[in-house]
Amino acid sequence: KHALRDSGKLDWGSPLLAAHAPHPFNCLHLCELDKRKHSALSKRIAWLKPASELQLLLGDANDRVVDVVQSLPVRSLSLAFLDPYGLHLDFSTLRALAKRRVDLIIFFPDYLDALRNSEGVYRVDPNSNLDKVLGEGVDWRTVKDHCSKDAWAEELTKLYVGQIQSLGYSQFEYERISGRGRRFYRLIFCSHSTTGATIWRNVAKKRHDGQYTFGYGE
Repeated sequence: KHALRDSGKLDWGSPLLAAHAPHPFNCLHLCELDKRKHSALSKRIAWLKPASELQLLLGDANDRVVDVVQSLPVRSLSLAFLDPYGLHLDFSTLRALAKRRVDLIIFFPDYLDALRNSEGVYRVDPNSNLDKVLGEGVDWRTVKDHCSKDAWAEELTKLYVGQIQSLGYSQFEYERISGRGRRFYRLIFCSHSTTGATIWRNVAKKRHDGQYTFGYGE
């Protein structure tokens, strides 16, 4: 995600930040669904001239994940940053990535999407975005009926993490993203390694403004 702010200044999103990392990745696998944004990303990546090899894909990441996984060396250490605009990351995509040694940073829009739409939109649709995100065998409707409104976000995260654990992940770290007194979403870090979790905790202490913090909210 990247856009020009009103000031004309480029707001760097995750692809450009990864391409500009001081310690380059061996390879970057970037996927964009929108054709216009894919074209813009191609031009900006070409301008940046990253040291990493590139796989720049056009299409839905839930479909193109197969191409990414096939490109990963069997013994590689990989990190997937999964940041859709809403509940559009199918659980089947996580299952595909888990076939290789891939740590995950997942954008989980509990307040932005799941809580807002669970009743009016997702409850009546057995093939809803929330059902696709949580995967098969999760009866989130019953769980929601038996928990308080204040507890629903926490219970929803537990359901999701439980599903990810079934893929073999054992280390989880959470970062609550809020603003102006409102909760928006969680970043969920998933790893097989305690070392990975330690690295995440150290990185998460430093904010975008260079300041450090302790603790991770809820």
